[in-house]
Amino acid sequence: MERRGYWGCLVADGVFAGLCPACGGDLTFAEVESSTCKSTGGRLCSFGFDDEFERVLGFFEAAVGASPRVFQKLWGYVSLRRELAAVAPTGMGKTSFSTVMALFLGEERLQIIPYSFRRRSL
Repeated sequence: MERRGYWGCLVADGVFAGLCPACGGDLTFAEVESSTCKSTGGRLCSFGFDDEFERVLGFFEAAVGASPRVFQKLWGYVSLRRELAAVAPTGMGKTSFSTVMALFLGEERLQIIPYSFRRRSL
């Protein structure tokens, strides 16, 4: 079955190993869309946020001027607890998320942002 994402782009099913905030198991894109853990049946957003995560959300809103997206909230929650490689399509907010987290965490994290450029022929 063909699935379309937020901007109408085709979406491939992905599995993020060990990133489910409800059970600690694998997290699929379908679970994120439905906001439900398939293992426990619980809501992904029903876990309790601690004070540090609430500070991250407030810091993000102050820095960016908007609330973080669902994936950015998930990445923020996970990155406070362990290392994270944010893998997502273009336009999902990886750069803004990683920049805000680098500012929030200070010298505790290393931020690597891959980029590409095309060399123009003269």
